[in-house]
Amino acid sequence: MFALKLSTRQLTDKLSTDVFFSPYFLQPHLLLYILFLPCFLISYPTSSSLIKPDSHYVHDLPPHMLSCKPSTVTLCCVSERTLTCDLQDYAQRLTCYDGLIVVQNVSASHRESEACVDGVPPTRLQPPLCSMTPVLRTAKKRCDGRYRCAVKMDSCHFAKPCMTRCVWMETTYTCETGRIHYVCQRRRSTLDCGSQVIKVLRANYGRLSKRVCRYPYPRSQPPSTTCRDSRTLQVMADRCDGRYRCSVRASNSIFSNSCPGTRKYLKYSYTCVDPE
Repeated sequence: MFALKLSTRQLTDKLSTDVFFSPYFLQPHLLLYILFLPCFLISYPTSSSLIKPDSHYVHDLPPHMLSCKPSTVTLCCVSERTLTCDLQDYAQRLTCYDGLIVVQNVSASHRESEACVDGVPPTRLQPPLCSMTPVLRTAKKRCDGRYRCAVKMDSCHFAKPCMTRCVWMETTYTCETGRIHYVCQRRRSTLDCGSQVIKVLRANYGRLSKRVCRYPYPRSQPPSTTCRDSRTLQVMADRCDGRYRCSVRASNSIFSNSCPGTRKYLKYSYTCVDPE
């Protein structure tokens, strides 16, 4: 506040010497500018008053990458919604430009009478014919913890117990603070949320790319790029979820050797949530 008052005083002194004794001072618009400028400077909120991170995990991030939690920001963003009509697109695409996708809800209709017209479903809808729990589970498995994803409409068409055509599907999701991490085999990684707690969103120990954690290999034994360990997320969640800080080593002894002969890496993403 002292620095703000000082800059205002310097501005006033400058105006008093350069403007008050100038023939242009008597112009009405300039007079109003001089009178109201100090009030504007004092009342205008600075970035520090809008954003109050309570953990060093988000302290160094730019404001637009802060998550929408009351404990970290005073302004909260709105959930994203993506609507996909059948016969117009074979898949629904979700994107987070600043953060990680966390699917909140999925709604859909299996009634032909509620099909989209010009890309919009009817405003009055009847109660759903089928439970959306299987579709929601598929969407979360496909998208949570990623920057972008695509969910095929078939996941709604063939969701049990309905197994009927899904005329439209709408997904509600948020973009949470976080990024995707890569840890080469035998290296250790630390997850830290400061005063909040860890929530692991996605994880795999294996290899899906030759470009990550590169290593020399003989031509007769190229690395596998379809190496997955379905237990990775559960192992990471058991070790880290609900904790303020945890450390994990990317090794076969902690996860599994799902592709012998291939050096692996741990890929994971997480966000920070308020303690329950």
